[in-house]
Amino acid sequence: MLCKDDSLTYLNEIGYNVIKLPREAIDPLLVLAGPPDNLSVIGPLSDFIAGGPPPQATRDVPAADISFKKTNRLKASLGLKLIDGFLSHLCNAGASVSSAYSDAAQIQILLQNVLTDSVAISVIANFIDSLPPTTGTLMDLIRQSGVAYLITDTAKSNAFGVQSYDASSRKLAVDAKGVQEVLGASAGVSISADAKGAITYQGNRWLRFGFKAVPFWVDDRTGKPRFRIGIPSGNLIAMKGISAHKTTHHVLLSTDGLLDL
Repeated sequence: MLCKDDSLTYLNEIGYNVIKLPREAIDPLLVLAGPPDNLSVIGPLSDFIAGGPPPQATRDVPAADISFKKTNRLKASLGLKLIDGFLSHLCNAGASVSSAYSDAAQIQILLQNVLTDSVAISVIANFIDSLPPTTGTLMDLIRQSGVAYLITDTAKSNAFGVQSYDASSRKLAVDAKGVQEVLGASAGVSISADAKGAITYQGNRWLRFGFKAVPFWVDDRTGKPRFRIGIPSGNLIAMKGISAHKTTHHVLLSTDGLLDL
C-alpha cells in the first residue's frame, strides 16, 4: 500500500481506484462484487443483460492530466518490487531488474503514455434501463445497492519511467544497456535513459492500472426487474477533482490505497 502518495491521491481525487497489480484484462462494463478488501471480477455486463449488444467504449483517449505524474520516493525494496511486478505483465521479462539498482536507496516511478477507455454514465443508464436482467446464480450478488459495481472508465499505459536516488538523495544514472542485458533481448521491452539517468521501460502490452466505477444493482420493487446505477452517498461520495470544472460521481473503494483484483 502506498499511503498518502501524491500520485495515488491525485488519481483518487479525479475518481480512479488504483489496482495493486496492473494488467490487461480490466475493461469498461466489467462487473465487480464484494467488499473493497475482497473485491472480485464476476463478468462483463453482457452476461447479465437479456439481449442487445452493450454500448461500445470510447478508446485510446490521451490522458494528459495523468501522464508524467510521479510517485513519492519509495524505499528501493518496495519500488523494485513494484517495477518487477509491472514488467512481469508489461512484457515477456521473467528476470528482476534489482541488480541494476544495487546502489539505490529510493525509487520514484513516473506514469507515461497514459490512455483512457470509457463509456459515459448516461449511455450506460439508457442501455440498462431498456433491457431486462438475465436470471442466474450470480444475480443474487447484485440485488442491492452497494454490493456490486460497474466499471465505466479505465486508465492504461504501456510504459513507465524510473528515477533512482542514493542514500544522500542524489539522482543515480542507471545504464540502460545494462538493464536490457538483465532482461534479455527477447523480453519485448525497449529501454532508454535520459540525460539524468532516468530509465523508461516501454512494453508491448497495455496495462490497466486504474478504473472508475459506479454502484450497480437490480431493482425489482415494481415487479419489472431492471438494472440501476447510482451516484454514491455516505462514505462513497461524489468528489470534486483537482480542477474546479471537473466533477466525478464515481465510487472510491479505497482511499490512498491499492486494490487487489
